[in-house]
Amino acid sequence: MTGPPPLDLSCSLLNLSTELLIRIFVYLPAIDLFSVQHTCHKFYGIVTSSIYLQYILRTQINGVDGILPPGFPLSERLELLRHHEKSWNNLQLNVFADFTYTLQDGYLIFKEAISVAQYRYVDLFTATPNKELDWVHISVDDFHPAFRLVFAVDHNLVVALRTVRSAHLSLHNGASHPLSSLPTVLLPLDGAYGSGHVEAEVLGDYILIKVTHQRSGCSLYLVSWKTGGVTNLLDLPNRWPLQGEAPKLVVIDNNFIALANCTRNMNSLEVYKLEYAASAPSLNVVCLLELPPLGPDTSVVVSMVTKEWVPTSRHYPQPQRIRGRHVPFHSLEVGTIKLVFDYVRRYKSIIQTPRFTMIVSVTAILSAIRSSNVHNVPWADWGPAATRIHPTISRETALTPATADTPSSSSSRWITPVVSSAKVKGRHWMAGEVETYLPYRDIVASDLHVRHCPWTVGDREWIVVISALERISHVTVYHVG
Repeated sequence: MTGPPPLDLSCSLLNLSTELLIRIFVYLPAIDLFSVQHTCHKFYGIVTSSIYLQYILRTQINGVDGILPPGFPLSERLELLRHHEKSWNNLQLNVFADFTYTLQDGYLIFKEAISVAQYRYVDLFTATPNKELDWVHISVDDFHPAFRLVFAVDHNLVVALRTVRSAHLSLHNGASHPLSSLPTVLLPLDGAYGSGHVEAEVLGDYILIKVTHQRSGCSLYLVSWKTGGVTNLLDLPNRWPLQGEAPKLVVIDNNFIALANCTRNMNSLEVYKLEYAASAPSLNVVCLLELPPLGPDTSVVVSMVTKEWVPTSRHYPQPQRIRGRHVPFHSLEVGTIKLVFDYVRRYKSIIQTPRFTMIVSVTAILSAIRSSNVHNVPWADWGPAATRIHPTISRETALTPATADTPSSSSSRWITPVVSSAKVKGRHWMAGEVETYLPYRDIVASDLHVRHCPWTVGDREWIVVISALERISHVTVYHVG
């Protein structure tokens, strides 16, 4: 007696119903959904005609998460999202310099230039259009002078830093933070760090602090701002004749960081994984990401690192309704990191010092880290696909002279950060090209240009323009909907 014939379990996607295909496609990331869309006419029609798939696709491209009420129809969500994207595509900004304004989730924070232990903030969601901003002034009287103030509005936290101690304060009143059992923490440093340089990042319940001194080297500490626990993660000996050449901290996400300017050839990013074990947090080397190859007699230093702010608190509420204004979208995660490279090339008696800005896709760099089976990742294996590079406007003149004593005016002859995927029109990226490069959607939000106003800061919802006249700063705030 023979059994039933075997079932034919093979099934072509083309034979499935449109409804079932849509249910399958919603699980795809944006870049795969684009690939499916261009596979055949049937899939193209399904993806382009489905409002649900288009909404999922556009939110991933924009790097945002929709926070509209549940009953809001998909068609109106998609229309708002397209309007949001169009608003950003019409803006261009180049950040010329770091300055004392910080913008986090609608809070504009200003650190006083005269006394670092003072700051003021304003909640832009409660501001009245065409009216003066109502600033709240805070003095950190018990921690004067502070070398650096670091803000994390999602934790209602201000970290006041010196090279030997860290104080954890409430953003709204400057008092000790109510969740901090040890408001002031001493770092285990010797006297050699008295005039060192301090950097810090708030990562959830922890603060990652980097202290650098020309004589003593560089140290990384992980501080629990709630319990006061301090862990010395890393000590690097002094190898930097100038402060600007000291290691730069690059926080990729809460689990991975990188250090620039700290390897032997100074031309790679040293990537570490941060382990938060309660007993003994640790920092473990993952790999080295090589930077663009250098020509002869050329050196490079990473002089500046900036990135988009996102909340690290797991329980951070959406504050817009409470604060008087509701916006339809908020950022999902950090999409890009900006690195500024200062190159030095000595040719005979002439020194050239061009500066380049590199925009790094966080998604792409994490993919390179996690898929790497080697300690050294060559630039060709990760850089061209994960970065965009362009010359910084303020230093362009260093690239132009071409005389008998200098090499060709083409900088690629001695520096090779020339990436074929970087489309440049004049001094700005072309506004309509964003969709071609999915990992770089966030560049639109950080590549605005205000020609006559030298200081700007912006995120997906707000653009702040600061123009100074003598000693008076005029602040203009724009909301992008």
